[in-house]
Amino acid sequence: LISQREGVQRISVSVADGTGVVLYDPSVTNPEELRAAVEEMGFEASVISENYSTNHVGNHSAGTSPA
Repeated sequence: LISQREGVQRISVSVADGTGVVLYDPSVTNPEELRAAVEEMGFEASVISENYSTNHVGNHSAGTSPA
């Protein structure tokens, strides 16, 4: 399971959109390792963003902006 991998902090999946977001510790794992692990489970995966914030992780979503 991806959620059991060292460095993975949280996973959010949207079945309706067919997307998922993995919050991880970049000092422990990297997005390429996580992408490969998802593909080993039989799903297509690609790295969209490697950006992270040490202070406000999870408070911002790509593609949204304040109104």
